[in-house]
Amino acid sequence: MPGTQVQFNRQVITESGVNKYEITASCLLAGSLPDTSIFVLRITNADDPKDDTLGRITDVQDFDAITKTRDTGITNGTFLWRSTTVRLTTTDLPTANEVSTELIARINSLIEGYDVYLSEFSTPATGELIVFPTTDPSTKTALKTAATAAATAVTTATETRDAALEDCNDVESEIAVLQTRITDVTSDHTTLSAASTSLSTASAAADTASASVASLLTQIRSLVDLSTATAGEKTAINAQVNSAVAQSMILESTTGTIVSDAASVASLSAVLLSRQNTLTAEQNAKVVELNACNALASKAQSDLDQARTNRQTALAAALAVCPDFTG
Repeated sequence: MPGTQVQFNRQVITESGVNKYEITASCLLAGSLPDTSIFVLRITNADDPKDDTLGRITDVQDFDAITKTRDTGITNGTFLWRSTTVRLTTTDLPTANEVSTELIARINSLIEGYDVYLSEFSTPATGELIVFPTTDPSTKTALKTAATAAATAVTTATETRDAALEDCNDVESEIAVLQTRITDVTSDHTTLSAASTSLSTASAAADTASASVASLLTQIRSLVDLSTATAGEKTAINAQVNSAVAQSMILESTTGTIVSDAASVASLSAVLLSRQNTLTAEQNAKVVELNACNALASKAQSDLDQARTNRQTALAAALAVCPDFTG
């Protein structure tokens, strides 16, 4: 359990006229550890403990393997012992800070590692009694059945996802075709609409001109009859008027044709506009359909991801009790 306490003291000392930075660490409370001797020291001079150097922070196996008594470490020839205190010195401040930080990190790793050892590996002094088989046969069968069903669910979810994606691709293709048709009909309508406007203007002008010419010829004929021209002159003038009337009738007929054609072009332009509106409505409907399809495809992909996770979980559970299970 947490609760290990280590006292740190950092100070500047002077040795032979040289300033040094000293770090002293002393373990005061063991917490979850077996004891407070967490520093493995290496004996370099049997007669002077002050020459001992830090070998490492104690590991799990060191609590039993390395003595806590310095003299015993010398006697057994290992020249190692576990101390509750360690002193480290450096000649510069940056190195001292690094040493202090590293020492704290290693002590923390010891505590965390030993807690994991206690919770996940260590057994009571009496040991752990395990009755075999560890899993009931019916449980094994159930786990294998669940793993097989989970694999089948992945296959089904994959097929559902693939079908949804195919449907969405089909709708996208239909939208692309509609867009092409809309582009074409819009271009045709724009061209025909411009022609219709121009033709309508021309037909109106022609119709007005034709009516004006017919009226003028009638007035000319009346003026000739009322004039003082001789009979021969009137006959000659009327002959020219009759010729103009004939041309006027041709102009009137042609004007009628132009007016009729203008109406036909305007009607065709309206048909194209209606077609454009219809295609646009169809495209909008397809976009709504595609959005719905994409939502279904997204749901199908999510279901597939979950099915894959379930398969992995079920397979792991089956393999834990049946290592030879192949699914």
